[in-house]
Amino acid sequence: LKSSMVTGGVRGSQALSGFDDQVTLGTIGRIRKDPRVVLRVETLEGETPAPADSYWRGLAFDAFDGHRWSVSALPDARSRRPIPAPPRFGVDIAGGPEAAPHATLVQRIIREPVTSGVLFASGTPRRVEGALDHVETDRNGGLYTPSQVDDRVQYRIWTAARARDDVALVRDALAVPRDRVQGGSGDRYLSLPALDAAVADLAAEITADAASDAGRAAAIEQWLRTRGRYTDTPPTVDASDERTPVEAFLLDGLSGHCEYFASAMVVLARTAGMPARLVNGFAGGRPNELGGFVTVTRADAHAWVELHYAGAGWVRYDPTPPDLRLRALTDAGFGDQLAQLADALETWWFRRVVEFDSADQIAALKGAFGMWKRFRTSSSTRTGEAREV
Repeated sequence: LKSSMVTGGVRGSQALSGFDDQVTLGTIGRIRKDPRVVLRVETLEGETPAPADSYWRGLAFDAFDGHRWSVSALPDARSRRPIPAPPRFGVDIAGGPEAAPHATLVQRIIREPVTSGVLFASGTPRRVEGALDHVETDRNGGLYTPSQVDDRVQYRIWTAARARDDVALVRDALAVPRDRVQGGSGDRYLSLPALDAAVADLAAEITADAASDAGRAAAIEQWLRTRGRYTDTPPTVDASDERTPVEAFLLDGLSGHCEYFASAMVVLARTAGMPARLVNGFAGGRPNELGGFVTVTRADAHAWVELHYAGAGWVRYDPTPPDLRLRALTDAGFGDQLAQLADALETWWFRRVVEFDSADQIAALKGAFGMWKRFRTSSSTRTGEAREV
C-alpha cells in the first residue's frame, strides 16, 4: 500500500514514501508518530494564522473506491499538465472562479523531499516563485515539481486564503463546480461506491433539522466532532466484513484518526447530494520564535474536507476532534527549545548560503542599487554645499 505522507531528509536523500496521488485509509495514523521536519514556513505578507487555523494544502482528492482516495485523470487520460512558464521569476496560477481576486497571504516555504514532488500552500495558490525546475498541476489544483522529488526546495507562494463565514454561507447554496478542464465534469464530487443503506439514513438523520445547505454541512461536521473519538490506532475491519472502512467507522463506534473523520464527512455529504472532496496536507505546526518561521513536522499530517458553494467556492470543514491534534498548544520544554535553536541556525544557513535564490539575489541587488543612489545623492548634496561655501 502506498503511504500518503512525507519523508524527512535533506538534499539528495531518497524520498521513499510521501505525498502520492493516492490516500489509503490507515496511513496517516502511523506517520503522525514521526517528529521529523517537513516544512519551514515564513510569512512575508499577510497575517500568520494561529496554529488552530493553520492548514497547508497538499492534494485534493475527488475519486473514492471505499478504501482509497485518488485524483481522477484529466479527460485526455493524463494525470497532470505542465504549467508552461518558468517558475524561477514567478508564474501565475489560474485560481478558477472560486478563488479570491487577490492573494491575501505570501509565504516562503522550505520543503523537505516529498514523493511526487508536491508543493504546499495555505489556501488557493495564485502564484509560485522559486528555484523550481518546472511545475505541474492536476485537475483539482494540486501543484507538483516532479523532477525535485528528492530535493529540499525553497519557494514563495501567493495564496487566496479566506476564513469560513458561516453567517454569509447561510445565504449561499451548495453547487457542483464547473470543471475548468474541457471535457471534464464536476459530478465526480458526488460520486460514491455502493454503500450500506444505513449510511444514507444516517446522513438524512444528521441533517434533518438544518434549514440551509450551510446548516447541513455544519451539522455533519459537528456530529462527527462531538460523537467521534480520535485515535491513531483505529479498529481494523475483519477480513470477512464486506463493508468498507468508512462504513465500519460510521456504523460501529466512530473511532479513528483524521482520514476516517474526513472520509466519513465526504461520504455523508455526497450521500446527501452535497459536492465534497477530501484534502490532505498539514495542520497546526509550532512557531520557531528564534527563526521567525513555523516548523511543520510529519506529526502534523492531517486530512480535512472541502465543500463547494455557488458563491464562496470551496470552503474548508474539519470534522476531526482537535484536542489530540494540535501539538503547538503544548509548552515547549528545554529540549524543544534547543531543537528550535538548531533548526533556526540550519534554516538561516540554507536560505542565506546554500539556496540564496533568484528572488533574494534580485532583492539584494535592488537594495544595493538603492544604497548607491542614496550615497550619490548625499555625496552630490555635500559637494554642492562645499562649493557654495
